[in-house]
Amino acid sequence: MLAFSNFQRLTHSDPEIQKGGIIHQTNDLHLVKPNKLRYRSRYKVLSGASRFLGIAGTLLYFLVPMVSKAQDSVSKNQKDVRDFIHSKKHIKTTEDRKSKIVFSFLPSAGGSAGNKALVTSFVTTFNLGDNDSTKLSYIYFTPWFTFSGQFVFPVRTYVYTKNNKYNFTGEYKYQIYPQDVFQLGKLDSASPQSIISYEHFRFHQVTSRSVYKNFFVGAGINLDYYYHLEEEKKSVSPSDFQTYMKGSYEPFVSNGLAVQFLYDTRQNTLNSKYGTLCRANFRFNTKWMGSTNKWGSFYLDVRKYISLSKTKNRVLALWGLYWTTTYGVSHYLDLPSVGSDIYGRTGRGTQRNSLKSNALLYLEGEYRFDITRNGLLGAVFFMNATAPSTFDTQKFSQWYPAIGSGLRLRWDKNTRTNLTLDAAVSTTYWAWYVGIAEFF
Repeated sequence: MLAFSNFQRLTHSDPEIQKGGIIHQTNDLHLVKPNKLRYRSRYKVLSGASRFLGIAGTLLYFLVPMVSKAQDSVSKNQKDVRDFIHSKKHIKTTEDRKSKIVFSFLPSAGGSAGNKALVTSFVTTFNLGDNDSTKLSYIYFTPWFTFSGQFVFPVRTYVYTKNNKYNFTGEYKYQIYPQDVFQLGKLDSASPQSIISYEHFRFHQVTSRSVYKNFFVGAGINLDYYYHLEEEKKSVSPSDFQTYMKGSYEPFVSNGLAVQFLYDTRQNTLNSKYGTLCRANFRFNTKWMGSTNKWGSFYLDVRKYISLSKTKNRVLALWGLYWTTTYGVSHYLDLPSVGSDIYGRTGRGTQRNSLKSNALLYLEGEYRFDITRNGLLGAVFFMNATAPSTFDTQKFSQWYPAIGSGLRLRWDKNTRTNLTLDAAVSTTYWAWYVGIAEFF
C-alpha cells in the first residue's frame, strides 16, 4: 500500500516516517548518508487535503444514491479489469482463465507532503487444494523507496495447505527507516520530539496446525534486529526515546519463541464477505536465543465480516486489536504503536508511530459495497479509533479517531482482489492510499 498527500511545496521539507509499504508522512526526510539526516522545512498540505477530500466526498455523494439502482438486480456476469484486458487481446474468455494462481501487479509513484516515492506491489493469490475445502492463500511483496533515502523490502505470507491442515504466517523485511519520536502514551503535539534513524532486519515465521475445524495452534520464531541507530533534530531534550533507552543507541536484538492460537472461518483471506478471524500471539524473547533483553508481549487480533444482503455485495467489516508488552523491557522500536501492527494496517488517517505506549487498543469499522451492477467498481466508508495506554499502565483514557472513504476497482473477480484508493483524515493528519487488496 502507498499513502500519498499533496506535493505543494513551501521551500524545503522536514522528516517523517513510514513502514510496511504504507507512507504516512506530513514531512519529508532526506538521508545524506546511512544514519546521517538532513532536514528541510515543511510542505503546505492542508489546502491539497481539503481539495482532494472535497472531490472524493462530492463523487461519493453522487454515487451513493446510484448504489440501490445498480444493485437491485445483480448480474451473474461479474466483470473485472482482467476481463477487459483479455477481451481487447482476444486471448481467453472469463471462464477459460480460472486458475489456482493469480498474479496482481501495481507500480505506483507518488509521496506524502512532497516526499516522493516509488512503490511496486506484487500480490500472488493461490489455492493449494480445492476451492471448497481449502482457504485462499497469498504472498505480498511491496518493495519501495523514497527519494529522501528510505528503503523498505517487505515480504508477507499467509498460506493454507490442502484441506487447511496447516497455516503458515510470515513476515520478512529489511528496511532503512527513519521514525519520528513522539511522547509516549499520548499525543500532546503533532510535532515530533526528534527523529530516530536505523536499519532493521525482521524474520517472523509461525506454523500452525489444525486441531479442530477452523481452530489452529502453532509456534514459531520472531526475530527483530535494530542497528545503526542515530537520533537527530531534538526539539525536546531528553526525548522519550533517550529516556526510555537510557541514552543507548547500541544494536538491539529481540529474538524468541512465538505461540499462536488461530480461529479463521473466512474462505477468502484478502476480501471476505463473511466469517471471523481471531488470532492470539504470545511472544517470549529470551537471552539464550540471543535476545538483548528478556521480555514478552501479547497480541490479540479479532475481525468479523457480516454480509448485509443475500443478493447484493454489501459487507460490514469490523476489527478490534489489543497489543501489549507483558514483562521485561523491550526496545523502544518494539513498543506497540499505530501502524506497526502485524502487516502494518492500523491507523489510516493517523500519522504512523505517533501513538505509542506499552499497550494499545484499536477499533475500526468499514462498510463495503458495489457501485456498478457487474461489480467492477465499488466503494468503502470507514472510521477508526486508537487508544494508547497511559505509559507503563493499562489505563486507556483517550481515543484518537479518524475517518475516510475510498473507491475499489475489481482486478480479479475469482479471488475478489481489488485495486484500492482511499482518503483518510484525523484532527492532526491526512493521507491517501493506493494499493492492492483490502486493509483488513
